[in-house]
Amino acid sequence: MEGSTKNKKKITIIISILTIILIVGGIIIFNTSLGYKLKVSYLLSYKKNHTAEETHQLLDRMFDINSKDNDEVYNIVFADEIQATKKALAEFKEKEDESKINSISNITIEDARQIPNSNEIEFKINNQTHKNIGYIELLVNFYDGNNNIISNEWTNELNIPVDTRRLKQTYVTFPDGTKGFNVTVSKVNFEN
Repeated sequence: MEGSTKNKKKITIIISILTIILIVGGIIIFNTSLGYKLKVSYLLSYKKNHTAEETHQLLDRMFDINSKDNDEVYNIVFADEIQATKKALAEFKEKEDESKINSISNITIEDARQIPNSNEIEFKINNQTHKNIGYIELLVNFYDGNNNIISNEWTNELNIPVDTRRLKQTYVTFPDGTKGFNVTVSKVNFEN
């Protein structure tokens, strides 16, 4: 009987030592690059069957939220989403920039003057956009000596190419008391 009790004690001690070795080994592996790779691999497979939010919560439980590893793993696991977001932002910015470039504010009126001894004015329409102008409406405002608008007239122009300055001449009726005028763009239709 004594032999079997000794054997049981030996077996218990051996099992305890093996258990401790396995636990310590698991902790060491878990905290090494092999453990890091296993976690990343697990998160990538977990992501396939779970929402991004669930995957992110698991990532935060596996890695310290404020650690460098958390950020690195996040960039690996959500690389597709990050790229898609960057692409969408770039496309949005490109469209926004194109919209700004092709806006009425990039069409300017330059060198407006009255042709001497006539009821004709001339000015240059400067198309700094990236699109051809199909139709443009222009408002001619007439001012008195105090810079108050006393009257206005409309004129238009067709087919102004990209990056050009079109000289426009038009007849107007100057109201009594006119001391000056200006021309502003009021409506633009771009060609597609």
